[in-house]
Amino acid sequence: MDLENIIIMIITFIVCGILFTMAQLSANKKNKKMLLDNFEIKYPPYIIGMCLFFTVFTIGFSIWLYPYIVKDSDPFVVYPIFIGIALIFLTIAVVYSQYKVTVRNDTILIKAFLKKERSYNFSDITKVANTLDKLNGEIKVYVGKKKIFNFSKIMTGYNLMCKKLNILEF
Repeated sequence: MDLENIIIMIITFIVCGILFTMAQLSANKKNKKMLLDNFEIKYPPYIIGMCLFFTVFTIGFSIWLYPYIVKDSDPFVVYPIFIGIALIFLTIAVVYSQYKVTVRNDTILIKAFLKKERSYNFSDITKVANTLDKLNGEIKVYVGKKKIFNFSKIMTGYNLMCKKLNILEF
């Protein structure tokens, strides 16, 4: 592995770390404006905007590379890859923008992409599990053996849901 690849990997890790930290700070800022008995858990607009930016960037980058792709390789092989990457980022943005967990007193309303809104009570919850990923801090909530939703540190309402579920912040 040459020096250029090592530098690119280090810069990528640093940029991803900065973006993750900014998402956590954004979520914590919104948490301060919510109440314990009435709040929402959702992905911050920052994450959704970042996915939309990468979609537009991928499309723009593929257009910018057009003269080089036509000259050096087959565009019918390269462009489907760019379109696939752009569609993945767009799908992530749409799915994340539709995911929302609303807490009102003792009721949990869960709205996910292409799913009907479901309602549960806190007394229905049988298990709360933590993934061992300390960086993301994802927590899964179960009713019986069925996972009803999960939430992580980068989402708004994380700290409030931890308090509401009477669990320590992981």
